[in-house]
Amino acid sequence: ASSTAIGQVITTMRAQGIKRVVSVTGSAARLDQEVGSEHRWLATRRSMLMRHMAGLILDGEEHMRRLVSSGLGWTVLRAPVMTAEAGGTASLSALPPSPDTTLGYEAVSVALVRELVGREWIGRAPFACRP
Repeated sequence: ASSTAIGQVITTMRAQGIKRVVSVTGSAARLDQEVGSEHRWLATRRSMLMRHMAGLILDGEEHMRRLVSSGLGWTVLRAPVMTAEAGGTASLSALPPSPDTTLGYEAVSVALVRELVGREWIGRAPFACRP
């Protein structure tokens, strides 16, 4: 599970003195402070996907919980359904994309690297969106 793996990554990072981590989870996962006050598009996507992949969504939430409490400089990109679409661009936003949004793996990967270098979203979990 992702949350188990990130726990091991956090332990290793601390042992090696690494302080920055950027990871990815699904866009239906909520941070604890969003529960009960989530944006309508997040609530819709979550409702649609919980029927099919509740375990994956809940694991993504635990993944974020562990990073929040890690003391590391963390960012979690919350990506919508990803496709093999070549190219494209993903921007990061505090607001979730519409529930039917998809993005290519390449666009999300570029956004992930851009955040690792740019450090704009440290301590937050932005959504990957179409610009």
